[in-house]
Amino acid sequence: MSESTRAPTSQPRVVSGLAAGAFGLLVVGLGGWWFTLAVGVIVHLALLEFFRLAQFKGIRPATKTTLVVCQLLLIATQWASGGGMAADLAAAVLPVSGAAICAWLLLQPVTGTIADIAASIFGLFYLGFLPSHWLRLRDLSAGSLAPHLETAGWDVSPGMLLTLLACLLVVATDIGSYVIGRRLGRHPLSPISPGKTVEGALGGLACSLLVGGLGGVVLGWPWGWA
Repeated sequence: MSESTRAPTSQPRVVSGLAAGAFGLLVVGLGGWWFTLAVGVIVHLALLEFFRLAQFKGIRPATKTTLVVCQLLLIATQWASGGGMAADLAAAVLPVSGAAICAWLLLQPVTGTIADIAASIFGLFYLGFLPSHWLRLRDLSAGSLAPHLETAGWDVSPGMLLTLLACLLVVATDIGSYVIGRRLGRHPLSPISPGKTVEGALGGLACSLLVGGLGGVVLGWPWGWA
């Protein structure tokens, strides 16, 4: 394929990637409820896509209920991090949400199947509970988490730097696996995704380890053997 053929396709991807990166830097820098709002939008879109795939397979998850309780979970997490809600009360949102989803499906005129319940609970956990830890990470404030930052006296929260580092790890893994896979990929990783290779996966892992190690040095983390 010629360069002129690849350019129209790659240029929009670069522009969209830069735009997404700039937006990510903005919301991570703002933190607080702005960051919660951004995570909430991403969670909502991810849940819609997940439920669309589930419905394609004939599964009927509790779509609306799960969408609502996932947002409530994020709100409770941020509220508790800011001191507006007791941590134990915020932690109770997850099991209560799971019970509400099960009750909703079981009380329908057509009782939900095990697959319906499993898909809904999986969506709650994987696309609700786990993303809520981004909010917990962003709200960390202990200076010991970034010793060099504390020593330098910079007016930047450790949580913001840790969140940015986590984002960089994701980006490094994605770019590393793509570049190494394109150049050196020979062995398919899985039949379900023939474009992914073992070499690409190892390349992504190596890049994430490199970025993580550099980030640890910048933040002042001790080496494991120190």
